[in-house]
Amino acid sequence: MGTVAWTSVSPMLSMFTTPECTEHDRRLTEQLAADPVLTTLRPGLTRTGDHHAAPCQRDSDDSGIASTMIGADPSLPQDAVVAYYRGLLEDGGWTIATGDLAVLLCADRRFDGQQVRFTLHGSSGSPQYALEIVFRPDRHDLACT
Repeated sequence: MGTVAWTSVSPMLSMFTTPECTEHDRRLTEQLAADPVLTTLRPGLTRTGDHHAAPCQRDSDDSGIASTMIGADPSLPQDAVVAYYRGLLEDGGWTIATGDLAVLLCADRRFDGQQVRFTLHGSSGSPQYALEIVFRPDRHDLACT
């Protein structure tokens, strides 16, 4: 098999390129994936999937992400799930956003000198939840508001 070398990129294709990864971006992705808010489960919750990607990886959507999908026992009400994660966030030094949010819970925290955002997604009537910590490359801060 031969080797293909790209000598130029069409302007149209360049908008789909991923940013360069820095050592900071890779390290931050690993730190976030290990954060207790993503790794700690209470009784009645089950991890159903994990995903993390640095901003330079194709499936990262130009942001760094660490996420966990969980399923809740049907007897565990959504309010209890939100209260559990609110407690973990408070214990972990996160600043929880208030007001009219499009998610169940949103919080900010500084990691390695950069502000990142946590969100808890879910819908009433469904025992499935997504927890995400997202950050922007090049140390750009990201907040709930």
